[in-house]
Amino acid sequence: MNTKHLCAENSIFLYTSCVVINSLYTTRNLLFLSCFRLRMWERWGWLLIFMVWTAQVGAAPMDELSSPDEATRDRAAKMVRASWQASPRVKWEPLLASLKPNMTRRAFDQMIAPLTRARVGIGGEGMISDSCQLDDTWLLCLTFRMQAVKNQDLLGNGPDDTLVSWNLKKQVRAINVTAPEKYTGVWRTYFANGQMETETTYREGVRLGAYGCYDENGAKICVARFDARGIADATNYYPSGRTRSRTVLVNGFYHITNYREDGSVQSTLSHPVVTDSR
Repeated sequence: MNTKHLCAENSIFLYTSCVVINSLYTTRNLLFLSCFRLRMWERWGWLLIFMVWTAQVGAAPMDELSSPDEATRDRAAKMVRASWQASPRVKWEPLLASLKPNMTRRAFDQMIAPLTRARVGIGGEGMISDSCQLDDTWLLCLTFRMQAVKNQDLLGNGPDDTLVSWNLKKQVRAINVTAPEKYTGVWRTYFANGQMETETTYREGVRLGAYGCYDENGAKICVARFDARGIADATNYYPSGRTRSRTVLVNGFYHITNYREDGSVQSTLSHPVVTDSR
């Protein structure tokens, strides 16, 4: 190999190396510099290894909350909890100011389409409720008056529906990840702030054992136990942590006791377990 060719090859390697080195920590810089003593093909091999290593280290914990791997989600949730910052309400004030009564859904959709993450509509009594998760922190709740039925979609949304009211609600986005088929073990899902949303025990893909559901602040909403019959017992809670209701399955009947927040019994009822007759 002649001198000019060797110099050109070394120059290309040095330039590429500098780009990678800028993204590495001091310790890795020192290790990387030591590879200049190696042959050229060995240098390129180490360069590739360091590039892959850097990409893995730099993976965003927020993205890993939707990982199909349980251990990855658990690790990411811990990191997100330590660094979470809710987005400020002022971020969405311009959007709120642009909403007007009687605005059509068509106009609203054109405005919100680039911003929204998810939307769910529920119809009834000539009105339809709509929810838009604007970001990881804020949910926009709206009510539309239904118009031409023939133009409605499956959720009852019509382009000519008119806006009646709206409200911006602080609600952290839940990141739903479905357990694999035949999964055995504990499966946890999280909110975008790293707090656990659900914790479910599976055996061969079937819910069997303890189950828990929590709000975005970590407070219990519901705990339950599943057996071969389905829900064997369940307890629901008020935001204060006090018991809202208890359900127990006995001899094919669900026995439910509802409580006031002061702990007194509000009502009791029983109904048979509904089974699929097919």
